[in-house]
Amino acid sequence: MKLFVAVATGQNVANLPPVLQFAQRGDEVLWLESKQAADQDWAVGAIEVLRSRHVESRRAPINGNINDPKAVRQALEGFLVDHHERYRELNLVLNGGQKLTPFGLALAADYWRNQCDHPVRFLYGDDRPARVQVRETAPDAPMHQHTYDRARMPSLVEVLKARGSSLEEAGLPLEWNSPPSTHGL
Repeated sequence: MKLFVAVATGQNVANLPPVLQFAQRGDEVLWLESKQAADQDWAVGAIEVLRSRHVESRRAPINGNINDPKAVRQALEGFLVDHHERYRELNLVLNGGQKLTPFGLALAADYWRNQCDHPVRFLYGDDRPARVQVRETAPDAPMHQHTYDRARMPSLVEVLKARGSSLEEAGLPLEWNSPPSTHGL
């Protein structure tokens, strides 16, 4: 089983494409959450999208500032120490968090490589053009770019769900030639 690690943000849509590109049925995603992310349930919509695709999620707190690489490293290393035997590969999604957050993920990868001796991949989802950057073993390794598989990408409904929104059923069509009355405004 592969483990994907993403940092929960208010923009979890950016975390989904790299995960969906490579995750298979039965893989897991670990959502690292700041206090604010946990309090506001930022990961819930993305977790629901993944569950519908048979990818389960776990959650772990970041004790401290999300922009502190040490706090992020401790959160991930703590999880890996307790659960490393479950996974054969670690995939770190570098899209979530603030500017320094990915440094903590990269630092925690040292534990995975040195203590567990399993593969690690660093994933970063670009939006223009839409593709995923993959670096094997280390963040400074040669980059391989992959075009997203359209069939694996989130639908509009899934994008909205990941953002905590949904489509509402439309009522009667708006009559464009006779707009609603503005009397009484």
